[in-house]
Amino acid sequence: MASPIERIPPARPNTPNALHQNVFVGAQITPYISQIIDLFLAVFKEPPYSYEGTYEEYLPFINIYAESPHGIACLLFDGNKLVGAATGAPLAQMPEKFRTPFEGRLDQIYYLGEVVLLPEYRKKSFGMQLYRTFETAIPASFPTLCFCKIDDGSSALNQSLSSHGFTQHPDLFFDGVWRNVDDKKESSHKLIYWSKKL
Repeated sequence: MASPIERIPPARPNTPNALHQNVFVGAQITPYISQIIDLFLAVFKEPPYSYEGTYEEYLPFINIYAESPHGIACLLFDGNKLVGAATGAPLAQMPEKFRTPFEGRLDQIYYLGEVVLLPEYRKKSFGMQLYRTFETAIPASFPTLCFCKIDDGSSALNQSLSSHGFTQHPDLFFDGVWRNVDDKKESSHKLIYWSKKL
């Protein structure tokens, strides 16, 4: 019997009521930018990020993915509704604060920006499906994958990441600045890097 992650077919035309996914690269991402941003803003309002962002703030990040020839967006749709995404680009093309902890080691590192699902699609293996599809789409010229995660003390999540081959680097981090939900002012949040060899 197929597992849940094997039941999500690639995107097909004219399937308004089907759960499906597809990988978009570079400029192929452009038509989906608005949907991706709306999804990210909805999900990142939740703890631990509690990010009260705006479309205008997030647009530059998604544009990086769309403008990079190696940018990737693995998108999960339920009919025509975007319900999940895994996105990224070469680390060398990310903003300076993302690159600084890895200065001198950028050329072969790929950056995983986001893996998100709407709440009702979680705990059904869809997130792992998105991640695995994303990882297989990374060009072979990038032997290392990294991402940064808020330092929220989640030992269960950290153990899960370690079991999937990621290593935490407490010495590699930067401070992200954003406004939390219901806050009037921006505050600083420590984002620690994790990486794995592909």
